Amino acid sequence: LFGLMGVVNVFIGERPVFLREARDRTYTTLAFYISKVVVDMTMQCFFGAAIVLICYFIVGLNVDHAYNPFYTILTMMLVANVGSSVGFIISAKFSSINTALAFAPATIMPQVLLSGFMIDIESMIPPFNFLSYGIFFKYAWQAAVFNEYDCKETLECDDLQEIMQWVNQGSKTCNNSPCKFCCDDDELVKIV
Repeated sequence: LFGLMGVVNVFIGERPVFLREARDRTYTTLAFYISKVVVDMTMQCFFGAAIVLICYFIVGLNVDHAYNPFYTILTMMLVANVGSSVGFIISAKFSSINTALAFAPATIMPQVLLSGFMIDIESMIPPFNFLSYGIFFKYAWQAAVFNEYDCKETLECDDLQEIMQWVNQGSKTCNNSPCKFCCDDDELVKIV
């Protein structure tokens, strides 16, 4: 998502050179655009994968299956390329670097606010919860959460009174938990 800040000034900075070379028929607009996108897509994929490979194991994310880090890498690559695409659109739209750099955060904040990351989608007022379906960061956030918390057990926590008794008791362990969903000693949260 933040990959757009790196490409916001791509077209703006090269516009005079591009116009001169296009007028001289050195190359077409399509060739220029495709070369810029291919180079940027390669860089976004490389740096996205590098960040995940460095941080994934240091942070201690889910390594229950061999495919978990690869799904995270794929998600990061897709988000970086979507952000880069939005940056290309902003760069093509505005003729001033200052205007484009001022407009870029205005595209990032709605993505974060309407994705369900900061505000629960069900608690949003009706026009905004409907808009959240068009926010690509929502789907990236969901992919990251599903990749991290992939417990295969079913949720058996229907009896709220039984759960509250377990929460209020002195020693809580996963063995005497009424919920057998993602419960092991590392994931057990001590509620006071």
